[in-house]
Amino acid sequence: MKLSIDPNIPDKELLDACIRGDGAAMSLFVERYRKLVYFAIHKWISKYAAGEKAREDTEEIFQETFLTLMKNGFFALRSARDPQKLSPLVAIISQNVTGRYFKKKWKEEKRRVEKENVGTDPVIDPPPSITLEEIFLLLDKFLDLLENEERNVFELRFAHGMKYADIGDELGLSSTNVGVMIMRLKKRFTDFLKSMGMSPEDIL
Repeated sequence: MKLSIDPNIPDKELLDACIRGDGAAMSLFVERYRKLVYFAIHKWISKYAAGEKAREDTEEIFQETFLTLMKNGFFALRSARDPQKLSPLVAIISQNVTGRYFKKKWKEEKRRVEKENVGTDPVIDPPPSITLEEIFLLLDKFLDLLENEERNVFELRFAHGMKYADIGDELGLSSTNVGVMIMRLKKRFTDFLKSMGMSPEDIL
C-alpha cells in the first residue's frame, strides 16, 4: 500500500509523523525544506569554495544536513521553541553543518601540509564549533527579547532569506520600514552575542 500524506500538513504534525517513522512524512520533510537548506548552504559556502568544487561540497553538505536533522529521531528539532515554525532551526543547523564540514576539511589539509613540511611552525587549530544545543538556547533567548513583528521579520529575513519588499508584502510593512528593522535587529543580535561572549561567526 502506497503511503500518502497531506502536503499542506502543519510543521508540528509533520515532525510528529517523522518521529513515528512515517516514510511519506520524511520524504515530504525533505521536499519542504530542501530549498531552505540549499539557500542556507549557498549563503556561506562562497567563503570556502567555488565552481565545480563548490557544487560537490554543496551536495555533500546537503546530505549531511538532513542526516543531522533526522539523527536520533529528529532530536535537534524537538527542542524548537515554536514547533509550528521549524524554518529558523533548519536554517541555523544547515549553516552549522556547513561550518563543521569545512573545519574538518581544513584540519585534514593541515595534517597533510604538516606531513610535507616537517619542522615548520605548527598551524593553530580553529576554535570548536558551537553545539546545536547552544545555538537553540541562544536563539530562544534572543527571540524572547523581540516583539512579534520583530520576530517575524527576523525569521523571514535570516531563516527564509526573503527580500525586503517580499517581507513587507507578507507583513503589511513598507520595504523601507523592513530595512530599518533589519538593521536594528542585526545590531541587537550582534550586541546580544557579544554580551554572551560570542560573535556572529561563532554560530556558523
